[in-house]
Amino acid sequence: MIGIYKGINVLDFTTNIWGSFTSLLLAESGAEVVKIEPPEGDPMRGRGYRKNDVSLTFQSLNLNKKSICIDYRKPEGAELIKKLVPGYDIVIEDSMPGQMDRYGLSYDDCRELNPGLIYLSVTGYGQNGPNSRRHPVDANIIVEGLMAANYPKVEREIHPVVRGGDLASYVGGVYGLCAVAMAIYHRDCTGLGQYLDVNMLTGICSAALQMGTLLGQANHMFGVLAEENTTVGYSPVGVIRTRDGFIDFNASTEAGFAALKELMPYDEVLFDEKYNDPKARAVDFHLLMGRIEQWSMTLSSYEVDRLFEKAKIPVGMITMKASDLLANEHLQATDRFVNVDVPGVGSLPFTRYPINLSGFREEGFEYRAAPEKGADTRAVLMHEMYTEAEIELLQKDGIICF
Repeated sequence: MIGIYKGINVLDFTTNIWGSFTSLLLAESGAEVVKIEPPEGDPMRGRGYRKNDVSLTFQSLNLNKKSICIDYRKPEGAELIKKLVPGYDIVIEDSMPGQMDRYGLSYDDCRELNPGLIYLSVTGYGQNGPNSRRHPVDANIIVEGLMAANYPKVEREIHPVVRGGDLASYVGGVYGLCAVAMAIYHRDCTGLGQYLDVNMLTGICSAALQMGTLLGQANHMFGVLAEENTTVGYSPVGVIRTRDGFIDFNASTEAGFAALKELMPYDEVLFDEKYNDPKARAVDFHLLMGRIEQWSMTLSSYEVDRLFEKAKIPVGMITMKASDLLANEHLQATDRFVNVDVPGVGSLPFTRYPINLSGFREEGFEYRAAPEKGADTRAVLMHEMYTEAEIELLQKDGIICF
């Protein structure tokens, strides 16, 4: 945690990965993030990987946040939120377009109370356009955006493999943080807040079009055989088997290919002089990769990794299990993990904030588990000068809970 946003206060309405990841990054950057939950709690509390009935997904997305429980779907709850808005710098929400308008908590509603407010909406498809009302699913976003890069030759009769995990959601969350950072700078310069419309599809497409441009131009304009390889004319490069797993490498440069041949025993195919030409290597991509794999399968992933590293061939062992990642010697040496005591579960490892700034240090900062639902409701309202009697009445009327 770097503390650069200490003093920034955030109201967090998020219930999905894409919005929650943005507010997590802000919390890890020193901002005070107050998560607003309905009486039944954030739906994410019941999703994802679980241990002892505790959602580890929720925990990982909500470290170092506070939680207040307000039913803002009721007019009284929405009015209570509006009384909080003037004291906050940022509002983040990730609901379907138009939903916050129904509660009277849209950007237009809130900026009347706080002209300097930065209001971020992170959605699947944005606020406008024919798909804006679609319910986003991470895999669908990736299929629409990233497959354009992976499969530029659409006429090929292959079955696309959708990437696992929630890549589009986390990409959307990172772009959300970028948008907030720009808006904070703009407000510092002008005193004005603004509305930020960030969506997962354009985030994925920004990467996909870069890759798609490379693949498409190389395959269609420069004559590289897209039907026979997907490596933009580079070879050998990619994933090969080892005796106990897989490694990913790139020996496509002249120096890299020469170094690879120095490592391997003589192979009449690989050592053919015609492969000194990178175009010939690209055409016979699969043939060369198969010959290299015959050799790599006689060695362990660790052995191949060390040989390639010594020869200055870019290489990485493919991590198949979370335990392998946690044991990664580089991540361990650079102190990338922190153990957090999660109630009902025990001590669990989480990743530290991934950015280091020389002007900010972690001294005195303690990572906290995700809050219990409504754990900070009373404290936040008392800070806003609500009396105990008023708080008890709001609880009795079902507007708030602890």
